[in-house]
Amino acid sequence: MILSTLLLSTFASGHSLNGTDAVVLQPSAVLLPNGTLEEGASVLLRGDKILAVGKSIPMPPGVKKIQLDGILAPGFVDAFSLRNSSSLQESSRALTPALRAIDGVQLEHPFWEEALQAGITSVHVVPNPLGEGDPYHVLAGWSALLRTGTGFGVDSYLESRTLVSRSRQILGTLSGWEQSREGGPSSLAGIAGMLADAASTVPLSRHGTLAFVDSAEAVRLVRRVGKEQKFATYFLCRGDVASYGGELSASLVGLPAMSDSTFSPRLLETWRRLHTADVRIAFGTDRSGASLRETAMSFAHATGDLAAAMAAITSHGAEIAGMGGKLGVIKPGARADLVLWSAHPLDASSRVQAVMLAGKTAWSAPFQEVKE
Repeated sequence: MILSTLLLSTFASGHSLNGTDAVVLQPSAVLLPNGTLEEGASVLLRGDKILAVGKSIPMPPGVKKIQLDGILAPGFVDAFSLRNSSSLQESSRALTPALRAIDGVQLEHPFWEEALQAGITSVHVVPNPLGEGDPYHVLAGWSALLRTGTGFGVDSYLESRTLVSRSRQILGTLSGWEQSREGGPSSLAGIAGMLADAASTVPLSRHGTLAFVDSAEAVRLVRRVGKEQKFATYFLCRGDVASYGGELSASLVGLPAMSDSTFSPRLLETWRRLHTADVRIAFGTDRSGASLRETAMSFAHATGDLAAAMAAITSHGAEIAGMGGKLGVIKPGARADLVLWSAHPLDASSRVQAVMLAGKTAWSAPFQEVKE
């Protein structure tokens, strides 16, 4: 049979929605927040925003209706990425709160287009706290949230690609006794003192922080200092998470996406135990470039929770990046970053048909003939 051309002639034709246009997308089904598919549901868009979702939504007079052959899902959100880590660090001193990850991003890197074609619509880029010779980069600087895709010049990327230029302050709170370039801090106790001092001058309470941790002691330290200095913290986990997972109960944490080298029965069991402890997980490509989708598929298989698996590569990643409820969801008020799939995104046979960023088609799969 021939794949439906509706996708290529409408959703994927470069159709642009301006501020006065309203369009109703009518896919085969819409992926709901609980991980299930709702057939017969429609999505009403105006400009870059979703206005309504459901089977019975208001239809403005003259609204354009577009039928789509596929499953409409929110775009994936890469919760944390250090793919350009060599450009996103500063090892001259332990506190560099003014550093901006966005200033070191390499927009010409093929990663951005590859991510788009994989259904990833936004990437949370974080500065690397593990500078050469300075494992205690206590305040590494600002993370940034960027849209994927290519075709935007370097001179205009701040306007066209940036969603949030200053998202979270990144903390490096890792265990050990290595000497830093400045002769300290040489322990978690030293880190605690530096964080307490920095909190009085850096707006941690207003933006919140993401802390790299690798032990129960590090988690407890960050929580204590955060409570004393009144700033919220989410955790990006390193090391053997199973050894300190009990400290993460009921938290939102970032975990590296699974790769061939990190897969193990122990990893799957760690996921299961974290899930049982009500830990909300967001997966990031980190430095490996591992597949978010394949990781979520494995997570769903390990936990039996399809909704949690989808949230781990959509809504939870948005929350980690400070955009909870605005990205990674199909609901009124959210940004219209949408992906059309041939089946459920976590079905191994499913393929990306087209990607929409802010209400505009950014990529579509080449038309092809499929033989029965």
